[in-house]
Amino acid sequence: MKREYTDDLNTPTFTNMETKNLFKSLAAFQQEVPVIHKGTQGYSYTYADLPAIFSVINPLLKKHGLGFTQLISGTSLKTVIFHTETGRLSKARRLFLKV
Repeated sequence: MKREYTDDLNTPTFTNMETKNLFKSLAAFQQEVPVIHKGTQGYSYTYADLPAIFSVINPLLKKHGLGFTQLISGTSLKTVIFHTETGRLSKARRLFLKV
């Protein structure tokens, strides 16, 4: 499918159907993800480590046609969730303060 680009950042435009498909897949994924056991202790609290989280979410992401990546740039972390069939993206950025 050929994309049109609308700005100098090469951001593709998407149809309403592609956006709907992304959110439909995200909703189905969220409904199916179980509570993940916090089985690791450290720093005075318990938490689920990344391998434990990935072992639960990766098969469900694949099932619902989703993927994600996290990009570090300076003091910020950008999380990108994408729909594997349409290429539709959802982005979030979190800024970290220098201490």
